[in-house]
Amino acid sequence: MKKEEFMLQDMKLTAINTEKVHNQVYDQLKHMLLEGTWKPGEKIPSENKLTNIFGVSRISVRSAIKSLIAQGFLEARQGEGTFVVDVSIDQNFNLLIPMMNYIRESILEVLEFRRVFEVGMMPVVIEKITPEQIQELENNVIALEQADDADIDENITIDLAFHRMFCLIAENKLLLRVNQILSELYRHTMASVVTSMGSRYGRYYHREILEAVRVKDAEAARNIMEEHIVETIKYIQQADHVPIK
Repeated sequence: MKKEEFMLQDMKLTAINTEKVHNQVYDQLKHMLLEGTWKPGEKIPSENKLTNIFGVSRISVRSAIKSLIAQGFLEARQGEGTFVVDVSIDQNFNLLIPMMNYIRESILEVLEFRRVFEVGMMPVVIEKITPEQIQELENNVIALEQADDADIDENITIDLAFHRMFCLIAENKLLLRVNQILSELYRHTMASVVTSMGSRYGRYYHREILEAVRVKDAEAARNIMEEHIVETIKYIQQADHVPIK
């Protein structure tokens, strides 16, 4: 038996139920990343190997990995595979997440933070963005516009990836780290918002933000990003019920 195969068999994995398979694969992989099963910079097993280990479809594994990439825990390298991002210093920060109940007030706090955090970085994004990065944002916006409304997980993954791209474009490790630390809160917030509002607002505002960035209009990009978040805040404030995912 090869050393790699022995190590994979020795990992502490549990059987997957058929209900919400993507979420179960996601939870187990994230737990392993936070426990240090794979070290920063290390390549994780391929989709095929993880599919065999978990005993689930490749689609479920791929979806879970895409979610972890969108949140900054993993990174995909063309032609090489998927690698672990350094999350070791975030383990203590992640302990703060369970302290926040996913109620309306907590969702609003996350959105208010995003209003300051994401609006404020737009001038830096405008200054540093490249034509290749504009194309990446374009691809993301198109993917969101074409996504099935009923596929909440896919819509969330694409949406979160769009906002994380700005941290990458800003080339500021602190901005990226804050985004990563709050990724779980962002994920739950997005689940609640998308379930309540649908994806039409995100599609509209993401397209408008992209066009402002494309022509390097920092003021317009700031204003549209702020309007995007403020409108979401207003919706949550006025909603009779906000479903918590």
